[in-house]
Amino acid sequence: LSFLFQQSYNCGIVPTQWKQAFVTPIHKSGAKSDQTHYRPIYLTCICYKIMKHIMLNHVSKHFAVNNILSKFQHGFRQAGSFNDDTTHICNPWMVFTPTKIQPGWCCLPPLSKGFWQSSTPTSLQQTDYYGIVGDSQNWLMYFLTARKRAVVVDGSRSFWWDVTSGVPQGS
Repeated sequence: LSFLFQQSYNCGIVPTQWKQAFVTPIHKSGAKSDQTHYRPIYLTCICYKIMKHIMLNHVSKHFAVNNILSKFQHGFRQAGSFNDDTTHICNPWMVFTPTKIQPGWCCLPPLSKGFWQSSTPTSLQQTDYYGIVGDSQNWLMYFLTARKRAVVVDGSRSFWWDVTSGVPQGS
C-alpha cells in the first residue's frame, strides 16, 4: 500500500475506484416516509480513506507551520470541531440575552450546510493562495475532480452520477 500511495502522490493520479462513493441513507428518527429524516452515509474504498488521511495530515501540518488558519477556525484542526465554531459564534449572544426588559432573538443560518457545498473550482484556486503546490496540489486537484456517486437502497443501486460541488466527507 505504501508503494501504491507514493505512486499516486508522485503521479498526481487517484484511481477511479477511489473517487466513487456508494451513498446509503440511514434513518435518523421520525417518519420513514419523509426523506429529511435520513442521513446520507458515503461508503468509499478503504485505500482512499487511508490516503485521504495521509494528505489531510500533510496539509494540516503545512497550515500549522505557516500559521494559515485563524485562531477562530476550529474545524479542520486536530482539537477543533464544528461545535466549537458554533459555540464561538453564539456565546456572545447567550451571555447578553435575554434580559428581563427585552428578550433577545437571533436567527442563525444552517451553518452545517455551507460546509458541504464548497465549490470544487474555488477549492482548487485556494491551493495556490495557501502555498499548496507541486505534487500535493496535483494530487488534490485530481482527488477533487471527476468524482462519482451512486445511491444504494435495499441492495439496489442507482446509476452513477458526477459530483460537481462539495468535498468528500472528512476532507
